Amino acid sequence: MIDIAALAVGALAAVLPYLAKGGEEIAKGAGADLWKWIESKLSQKGKEKNITDLEASPNDPRIRGKVEENLHDLLQDDDSLINELEALVNAARANILDQSGDSTTNVSGTGHIVIERTTGTTISIKTGTRKDGTEKTT
Repeated sequence: MIDIAALAVGALAAVLPYLAKGGEEIAKGAGADLWKWIESKLSQKGKEKNITDLEASPNDPRIRGKVEENLHDLLQDDDSLINELEALVNAARANILDQSGDSTTNVSGTGHIVIERTTGTTISIKTGTRKDGTEKTT
């Protein structure tokens, strides 16, 4: 079962960089379908103000939190919406990576998450957290 809270956060994470730029990149295609889906579904639930607020202030964590909560509530107990959103998030991420030339691989492990990011010829891998709280990266 997918973690719907993480899915809601991931959906916004995929579109927020473009909202912060005034949405011009979304209009060009990167995340367009995902953002249209979020707007449509939340508007149907009477959450237009939260959408408008997020478009106006995409870096405000309180507004992001409201929209994430709205998405979580929308997805609760609705597998078809979960599947739709998951597919759109994956497509948006793939589109964004195709445009940037970078690639990111996230692998969940026991007790930590490993994130691999490739940029040109540089690869960094977060392998966990040390006892002092700092990240171990190779």
